[in-house]
Amino acid sequence: MLLQDALQAHAVSRADHPALIWPDLRLTYGEIGERVQQAATLLRQRGVRAGDAVAVAMDRTPEAVILHLATMALGAISVPLAPDAGRALIATVTEVLRPVCWYGPAELAEEALWGEICAQPPEPAGRRDPDAVALILCTSGTAGEPKCVKLSHRATAAAANQINRFTGLASSDREILTLPLHHSFGLGRLRCLLVAGATGFVEPGIFRPERLLHAIRREEATVFAQVPAGIRLMLAFGERARSYAASIRMIEIGSAALTVGEREQVIALFPQARICHHFGLTEASRSIFCEYGDLARRGKLDSLGRPAPGVEAALDDPRQVGDRLEGGLKVRGAHVCSGYANPSLAGEGATAEGWWRTGDRVQIDPEGFLYSVGRQSDLVDLGGYKVAPEEIERRLVEIAGVRDAAVVGSPDPGAPNATLLVAFIQPDDPLHPPEPADLQRHLYGVLESYKVPAQFRFVAELARTENGKIRRASLLESL
Repeated sequence: MLLQDALQAHAVSRADHPALIWPDLRLTYGEIGERVQQAATLLRQRGVRAGDAVAVAMDRTPEAVILHLATMALGAISVPLAPDAGRALIATVTEVLRPVCWYGPAELAEEALWGEICAQPPEPAGRRDPDAVALILCTSGTAGEPKCVKLSHRATAAAANQINRFTGLASSDREILTLPLHHSFGLGRLRCLLVAGATGFVEPGIFRPERLLHAIRREEATVFAQVPAGIRLMLAFGERARSYAASIRMIEIGSAALTVGEREQVIALFPQARICHHFGLTEASRSIFCEYGDLARRGKLDSLGRPAPGVEAALDDPRQVGDRLEGGLKVRGAHVCSGYANPSLAGEGATAEGWWRTGDRVQIDPEGFLYSVGRQSDLVDLGGYKVAPEEIERRLVEIAGVRDAAVVGSPDPGAPNATLLVAFIQPDDPLHPPEPADLQRHLYGVLESYKVPAQFRFVAELARTENGKIRRASLLESL
């Protein structure tokens, strides 16, 4: 069932059930359905047609959410953007997508626009082509031209249903929404709860763990989702967080990794909850899932998990490494994107057989569990040895005094055409960072000697994307 079909069904069968709740507005499924139709009518009257792109500043306001849903209901293409989107992204969207309408925070806040939407008599929604593009998510990644990812109605529906099947989201659930809605993770959570007929509480403003905890207690919430950076902030609250989150039965974590030690802390802090962690990308949302309790029982807390329901996974150019196979990860399923809108990226990632190459290098054990080796583009060639920075980074953050770490390959000034490893360390105490000799001594005990960085640089904070991914290009430029 497509998202708009699910909303129409809920508008009839669950008309009075609360759908989305903001601090100053409460909308039932019946009201959501009516306002979406009204907004679609307004867009049609303003000249928007099926296949047109509409850029919306997804600032988590009711207006933004309704216009986003209405654009897809009309058969047009929603392009959710950050309210503070940078010039490079806006330039790419303008050149590549040519939106017929732009709705920024100022326009969405105008009473005239909202009043005009609410005054329109709703018109029946037409049938949509399931394979038509419904949504374009723009992702800057860690470097290069922003990618405009095309997702069909079928793909967005498949992703939501696959996620709900794994996580067990139900119509009785009450979820706190704190994630940005212009990213795949946050927007995916919105779709999941609307498809399930659940209730979402939209928390405004910048994420703060204490605000989330108070909202959970206030609303007796059963679900929340967060990126690892937010989870780490919650872990810092320790036992104080436990009583606030007693009603939580499911947590979804994604967009970056947590260490085994951090996963153990999350299990201890939320013992009553099903803790799900996804691995995926905007182009193939939540392709791999794990549940911490299951991994702990199997002794596999370092695993990414296994393919989500409805997803196939395979390896390019696999090679045997012990009892595991290692290679480039590719996935296949109805949730996979339709490619990129950027002409310069045409054909990238896709194969003729329907597989999507994720760009990640992984290992698969005999039970089908996957383990991250690193991004294929991040692999460093050290005289024929292929080194994954993530492996070294995981070992570094195990060391006392290391809060965060990133490793890059840099030209060796003392040897032509050679490369050396440089580790950037964010220490717990900037005034008393660990000694490089101590860091090397530890790494020599757990890694092959050629994987031990030759240099260590101490920084106040690592350069990361909004989703928590390391900006290795920025680190290299700082050398």
